[in-house]
Amino acid sequence: MVELGVVPTQIQPVILCGGSGTRLWLQETGARCRGLAATVEPLVICNEAQRFMVGDQLKRLGIRSNAILLEPEGRGSAPALTLAAVHCVTADDPVLLVMPSDYLIARTDAFERAVERAAALARQGYLVIFGVRPGNAGIGYGCIRAGARVNGAHPVEASFVERFVEKPDRASAEALARDERCFCNAGIVAVRASVWIDAIGSLRRDIFAACERAYRQGGRDGEFLRVDARTFAGCPADSIDYAVLGRLAAGHGVPEAVMVRLDGNSGNSGSGS
Repeated sequence: MVELGVVPTQIQPVILCGGSGTRLWLQETGARCRGLAATVEPLVICNEAQRFMVGDQLKRLGIRSNAILLEPEGRGSAPALTLAAVHCVTADDPVLLVMPSDYLIARTDAFERAVERAAALARQGYLVIFGVRPGNAGIGYGCIRAGARVNGAHPVEASFVERFVEKPDRASAEALARDERCFCNAGIVAVRASVWIDAIGSLRRDIFAACERAYRQGGRDGEFLRVDARTFAGCPADSIDYAVLGRLAAGHGVPEAVMVRLDGNSGNSGSGS
């Protein structure tokens, strides 16, 4: 818990931008960050082809980016988050709020409350994910089973992740959907930069080493940050879910994984990220 009189660790929004439909969804995601407390300018991760469109869309909203980090090729969300953590950790070790640009959130108030809870937990060293109650049996989404509550919170508001199943088959998803303690993974993560680096360095050293080298060997071009393409090409492709989250839920390593509930009508737009 943050002590009175102590300035809380800043929240660094990290927007993972990819696929089609980016123009509309990026603007909505960028605008959503404005209502969050203790946030700084967003860090956007995208590919070379999108770089000018991303910069233009943020400027149209009057949003200045922390930086636009360019991936030579998509390698999945785990390398993307690792690049963001390496970039941010030398500042003040912020809480990274990692969001796909194509996630629809109808109730901004519910999102802001969930982020507030998640940031408080992330500041304590937890890796926090967001869970929504399943619709359509949760097909196509990772499934979270909520365990014991955290710090006396209501069990569906902040709970330890007891089990995580990445994209279960239909039969499994239907069974899980009937369990009131099961939630769909929203794909949003809150974690301090140093905590993520420790986790990925412990569980997927190959990803961390490749991303760190690619970042260090890259350079800045105005608002754009380019990583070294040759080094990054050797980085294994993987998702946050497979590389880290599933292993933490199984009890392999630290930090502890925690889920906060995200209420309201939310979902993936289907544009890809």
